[in-house]
Amino acid sequence: MNPTTAKKLMIAESSIFYNGVEYEKIQSLIFKKTENGIKACAELIDKSKNSLTVAFLKDIKSEENEDKEKIAIDDLYFDGLQSEFKRNALLCINSLGISNYKLALTEIRAIISVITDLEYALEQKVENKKE
Repeated sequence: MNPTTAKKLMIAESSIFYNGVEYEKIQSLIFKKTENGIKACAELIDKSKNSLTVAFLKDIKSEENEDKEKIAIDDLYFDGLQSEFKRNALLCINSLGISNYKLALTEIRAIISVITDLEYALEQKVENKKE
């Protein structure tokens, strides 16, 4: 699995598989410096939400790879981005309403981060419509 796919699965909060065990979702992505360069890892949260496991991305499989019901990662990713954008926008508006400018600034930065990913996802949707 590559970091882009892992990021999409993390935002979509899709379950994943590692060593034959199903995990609830990817909690975070981690990049570790090793003797052989930088390796991408993910922090996995189990179904009972009691423990975290750190695994190299190359060893993680999505539901697509397990011959289970196919999920549309791109659609889930897009939906996740939309939800994140809406949540951050509402928090920003509420923060401005109560004059909490520091929190509003934090939310604006989060919105800017999401917008770049949302723009890329929308460009892909437009390209797919043309085909």
